[in-house]
Amino acid sequence: MTAPSPDGIRIRIRCYTQPPHPHKRLPDAGLEDCYNTLQYLLRGDKAMAPMRFTMDTTGGFQVPFAWGHNTCAITITDAKAHAEGTFQFVLLAHLAAEVMEGCIKDSTSSLGGEAKLGDEDQFEILVTGTGYKPRDMGVIGNETDDSIAEQRR
Repeated sequence: MTAPSPDGIRIRIRCYTQPPHPHKRLPDAGLEDCYNTLQYLLRGDKAMAPMRFTMDTTGGFQVPFAWGHNTCAITITDAKAHAEGTFQFVLLAHLAAEVMEGCIKDSTSSLGGEAKLGDEDQFEILVTGTGYKPRDMGVIGNETDDSIAEQRR
């Protein structure tokens, strides 16, 4: 699976796998609901504008933040403490769409996955079933060559 990336931005994608513990089953993400959720990222006049993403409450778009529709949630969160970066919402939507295509539509499961964004993987864009709590589950996914894509232009 490959994910096109803008100049100087590293992108990694991986798909989630079901944990071995039946009491910690991951919820499925509905593809159609994910397409509807994706529209939230593209609404408004700021979809193409560079936006500062940060945990800081003094300016920029504060993360973590989630959009959801029925069985699908798209979340942007910091993967590293004090992460900060400037991206366009259209890039986040593109990454979410890549995860949807590779980890839901073209997958034997519909658990979703994640895209890590930034030169040091500062941010994660998660596409999951609603109710998924990545930091609580302790299960992230499989890291086979087929499920991780890295590209630099």
